[in-house]
Amino acid sequence: MNSTTAQAHDSTLRAHIEQYCRERDEAAFRALYDACKQGVLRIAVHLCGKGDGAKDLSQEIWVKLWKHLCGFRGESKVMSWVYRVAMTTYLDKKNNLVGGTESRRNIIHAEISELENTDNNEISTSAPPNGHDPEKSVEAASAHALVERALERLTQGERTVFVAKHFHDLTFKEIAQELGTHEGTAKTLHFRALKKMQTLLAAHYAELSDSPFLPSPMATKS
Repeated sequence: MNSTTAQAHDSTLRAHIEQYCRERDEAAFRALYDACKQGVLRIAVHLCGKGDGAKDLSQEIWVKLWKHLCGFRGESKVMSWVYRVAMTTYLDKKNNLVGGTESRRNIIHAEISELENTDNNEISTSAPPNGHDPEKSVEAASAHALVERALERLTQGERTVFVAKHFHDLTFKEIAQELGTHEGTAKTLHFRALKKMQTLLAAHYAELSDSPFLPSPMATKS
């Protein structure tokens, strides 16, 4: 989506929101849903992977959006705001893998705490244990699938920061605010994520060089 098309899309979404909040027009909310449903599902997949978890998360995101839609102040792109709502929903969602007693926000905070108390110079490219080998059949995958597979190898904190920064145009300051940490820590998580992505995708740079799914390693917008 080029910049002109993206601006037009954002203007359309803003119009739907304004109409719904002004008139409580259910048709306007339906139009917003139809325009954003695939984007919201992609966000859910980026945050928690494919499967029923992403579908459940997308439904919870829509509940939050419906409740807080008229709180949109128009200070950012609509989809950037949607992503922040999605991130909050995801981080506060109970994680069944840890017995339903710990939120993802707490898991990422534990990762941040460990990061702030260890040597940040060592960058590991090992995947979190999940019983899944994301490198199988990688040669047959599309550019999008290659990036998605690499994202699976990041920790929750790294993936959250990377996706927020490069897929949803949030600044490091905004990301840090959502995670409840310092801007420098968000930058460190991003640096780690970027190094891992570069290492994991090194063999595929030729086919990914023009891919919109892989940001430039030199991207430094704060």
